[in-house]
Amino acid sequence: MTPIRLKRLIAKSEVKEILNCLQSLAATEIAIQDSEGQTLWGHSTQSVIYPIQLAGESIGYVIGEGGAIASVLSYVAERELEKKTLAQETLDRYKEITLLHNLSEKMTAHLEVEAVAGLVLSEAKRSITSDCGAVMLLNEDQLEIITASGEFFDSPIQLKQGILEAVLEHRK
Repeated sequence: MTPIRLKRLIAKSEVKEILNCLQSLAATEIAIQDSEGQTLWGHSTQSVIYPIQLAGESIGYVIGEGGAIASVLSYVAERELEKKTLAQETLDRYKEITLLHNLSEKMTAHLEVEAVAGLVLSEAKRSITSDCGAVMLLNEDQLEIITASGEFFDSPIQLKQGILEAVLEHRK
């Protein structure tokens, strides 16, 4: 299911204007239906059907000789999806920046490594769904656990597996 609804898209004034212009240029009447077959705009008795595509999925149809209109609506739907995706990514980045800002403010109140590590782990658990977590310091070739939570850390850690191996190898 796509986050763009055809009914909402064609209700926009600029899209309505485009549809009215294209309808006046067309030699026949056309109708626009959603994917369930509900007529959203116009009417037509013709049987020619053009799909309105979004991300490879039909979100509706143009009934009648409206191939160009179906293409225009597909294009507009793609642009709308791009805008929504960009807005969501921007919101996600804003949340990350806010988290880092709040965390840095709280960290300035603590000077002890253990207190800062506990604060970082606490904030991370609030924003990331996880079963376990740890804040570790790299000392020489050893990772020292400063604070940890979850069952994974109840047993000895295998430092030569997965992300821990990458940390030791790249020192990041």
